[in-house]
Amino acid sequence: MVERHFVTVSGPQGVRQVHYRRAGSGPAVVVLHEAPLSGRAYIGLIEELARSGCTGIAVDHPGFGSSDPLALEQPEIADFSDALIQTLDALGIARAALYGAHTGACIALDTAIRHPTRVAAICLDGLPLFTEEERERFLREYTPSFEPRWDGGHILAAFTTRRDMKLFFPWFRREETTRLAIAVPAAQQLHEETLDLLRAKDTFHLGYKAAFRYRVEEPLARVGVATAVTARGDEILGAQLTRLGAVSPQVTVELLPTDRGGWAVAICRLFAGRPAGSVAPAVRATAPVPGRLDALDKKLAKDSEAAKALADRLAKQDKALADLSAALKTQADATAALKKQAADESAALKKQLDATALALKKLGDES
Repeated sequence: MVERHFVTVSGPQGVRQVHYRRAGSGPAVVVLHEAPLSGRAYIGLIEELARSGCTGIAVDHPGFGSSDPLALEQPEIADFSDALIQTLDALGIARAALYGAHTGACIALDTAIRHPTRVAAICLDGLPLFTEEERERFLREYTPSFEPRWDGGHILAAFTTRRDMKLFFPWFRREETTRLAIAVPAAQQLHEETLDLLRAKDTFHLGYKAAFRYRVEEPLARVGVATAVTARGDEILGAQLTRLGAVSPQVTVELLPTDRGGWAVAICRLFAGRPAGSVAPAVRATAPVPGRLDALDKKLAKDSEAAKALADRLAKQDKALADLSAALKTQADATAALKKQAADESAALKKQLDATALALKKLGDES
């Protein structure tokens, strides 16, 4: 069963909360998603990791999913990897295996380089290997803005952009030569990924641009932990495997199955044959971010006062309506009584007229 939790972490940028999903028990394998998604995209993988005897933990990177962003205008991959170590500290995980996709692969590699004692093994799936020309263009054009519009047009723009990110690379060049060998994803998948994109609309560009600026060649040449560089045949960055240069003896290259189920099983097998992380401890209780609940309490109190004032106004209106209804009923009753009185008087007058007419007729007959 997949559980959802928050953990409060502390770092140079202050106190923030990280959202993560967790399944299974055993050695920790931490799953690092790509921009602009969240750990939600890897529920199937952590479920497979759980079945293989591991604890699968899919975190939402800072500024993605339900995690607080870093307090930085231009975070680099090193900032995201430091943030990951802070999360592992808060979770009580001394050493973990790391799976990362795209942006997440950059974070996993950097974490293994800069914090090698905390990393057992890494799997770098769809690791970006960009040319300088690609970096410059992607930094300019890959991350559009989705500012809310009164007609909801930003929602459609986000949906079509995410769809094209799946079908073309780069997505903004919608041409036959850039069309990927992949079927159009299911509508539900695109819907969920669009929601991830919209949740991160103010910060998703930070993760993308950090990955575009990160150069993987030198870290790959000296990484000291067991490393698998992987890609699916139909994967957006799969073709870039051919760009690999000199790599560390710790690095192997694997092509993974294209179907999602076979891919998840293959990832688990890769980790089974490599050093394991430490066993993940039980979920820890986490403290709220200082002041956040106070602010929430103040907002709730203000909202409660507004709700009470509204309830009082509605009660007054209800009483006024009840009084008006009673007055209308009284008036209706009085009107009904007057009508009955008029009808009675009319009947009596008619009776009297009839009697007079009869008497006159009788007199006329006698005379």
